[in-house]
Amino acid sequence: MKRLWLFGILPFFLWAGPYSQEIIENPERPPAPNAGRIVSAQPLWNIEGTGNDYYLTNPSRIRMSQDGSIFVLDTNKILRFNREGRFMRDYKTGGAESFFISFDLAGDRLIVFDRRERKIHQIGPEGQVEQSFAVEGFYTDFLFQADNRLFFLDQAGGALYSLSLEGKDRRDIAKLPSNQLSESEGPAMRVVTAAVRSVLSPDGKVWLSNQFEYLVHRLDLQKGRVDKSFRRPYKRVAANPSAPQRFKIDIAGFVRRDDCLWVITSTYDPEKGDLIDVYDFEGRYIDNFFLRFSDSNVAASIGFAPKDIVGDEMVFVQRKGTDVAIRKCALKPEAPAR
Repeated sequence: MKRLWLFGILPFFLWAGPYSQEIIENPERPPAPNAGRIVSAQPLWNIEGTGNDYYLTNPSRIRMSQDGSIFVLDTNKILRFNREGRFMRDYKTGGAESFFISFDLAGDRLIVFDRRERKIHQIGPEGQVEQSFAVEGFYTDFLFQADNRLFFLDQAGGALYSLSLEGKDRRDIAKLPSNQLSESEGPAMRVVTAAVRSVLSPDGKVWLSNQFEYLVHRLDLQKGRVDKSFRRPYKRVAANPSAPQRFKIDIAGFVRRDDCLWVITSTYDPEKGDLIDVYDFEGRYIDNFFLRFSDSNVAASIGFAPKDIVGDEMVFVQRKGTDVAIRKCALKPEAPAR
């Protein structure tokens, strides 16, 4: 007999006062006159799963640097390609036992979190490990770096905190209780926690969501509190029948593009593509569109795929069965820039 519990709701309401100062209630539809249009992404090139000097197994994160280099996090290594898709090098910290779970760029260096070793590694431009330090807490995840500090979330206690680049000077910032679902059948149990999706805004604040539902918070890193939140009425998308949760996570991710925030929703149409909501950095719903990438008659879903956008270019991981590839495309002018 299966049993399903929802955790995290009580802590959320206990923290609701200091956790959020203002919630913007947006309408279901944005005011843009051409909202709901289809924006096509023009394919540029793709990187196959295996090359002469590299191979892709399970890419989980991807980033583009300002010079156009593409960094792909793939289990126990990070692969770097130039803007044309040519392989440049890989970055590793140890043997095959390493398990990279997250990373960020800090200038010409990589900040990598190895979950198996529970360590942060700083890797220099030539691939050398310049510094490493241990991270406390089995359920602690590395989120991002900003202003020469590293930001972490302890999922067990919901504590968001930062450390210096040397792993010192801990500063507790806020409590971020998240949703959890637990399913049991006999002695077996599995727990699903809503992952943190986040993006930095131009003013140095961070927009994030760590709920299953459509709710976004703006976190002031200096003051250590959420100073604004927003949401809108959203028709939830049914999850796979084998998943513990009834619905998919409403928000698949965020992308910052110029002076607006793209909220990538879980809504996907095989003909139109993925639904993208557009907000200004005050949390006002201003536009939406379907982003369609296709090299066939069916649009490829990029909603939950690892992805990054810089300027008018997007890279993402595409999976077809057991095949995996990195795709790069150009966003057409009708994609809103503001």
